[in-house]
Amino acid sequence: MVYVPLALGAWVGGANLTKLGLLVAATTMLFFARQALLELWLARRRRLSARPLWLAVAAYTAGAFLCGVALVLGSGLYGLVPLALGALALMFISLYAFAKGEYRHLAHELLGVAGLTLTAPAAHYTGTGYWTAQALWLWVWCTLFFWSSVFHVRYRVLNAHQKNSAVRLVRHLSIAYHTLLSVAIGLSWWERHLPALAAAAFLPILSRAAWALLAQPRQVALKRVGVLEAIYSLIFLAGIGLALA
Repeated sequence: MVYVPLALGAWVGGANLTKLGLLVAATTMLFFARQALLELWLARRRRLSARPLWLAVAAYTAGAFLCGVALVLGSGLYGLVPLALGALALMFISLYAFAKGEYRHLAHELLGVAGLTLTAPAAHYTGTGYWTAQALWLWVWCTLFFWSSVFHVRYRVLNAHQKNSAVRLVRHLSIAYHTLLSVAIGLSWWERHLPALAAAAFLPILSRAAWALLAQPRQVALKRVGVLEAIYSLIFLAGIGLALA
């Protein structure tokens, strides 16, 4: 979910290897810093030793900052600064939700996805050196694509283990979301805002969502679901990339 949007932005925007390497390094270290912070809060809640985690957070944060500074100052990509601040704001919102025990709420998951997919416009801007509408659309389409995974996986898990109003609510939300997504893709293709190949890249996730909602399977193999989601992501990357590059 982090690297597919980044790879798509780099592919379409044409980022060179040096700049792309710094962006990948900064993104990776920031992601690791976020994970270390989550583990730190868990350790503090359980009253466990947290010193190694503090060191990890400091090291990853420093690494991300240095790579980011080198990228911005070395290449004059000052437009990355507001994007980085926005990503940090979304990250801290999700971390705050985690600290309050609300990290499993659907809204926070969707917000977290929107933050992670900011790597798409960041990579596109890194390649072109200026902001374009295409960079924004890459973020929109990546976010919509991965939001589908959130609804689908949550529904599959709840449907396999629970039989209550929570399942019905997520089912109705998934139906509404994928219906609106289908309409948005169709209209974008009809109005020629989205090439046919790019629109087709959404078909696998729409098909799997429709199957799950109609068949309502009571069993779920999370490893298999994860592998399939990775395959769908690669199809999405290839479809959008070939259509827009």
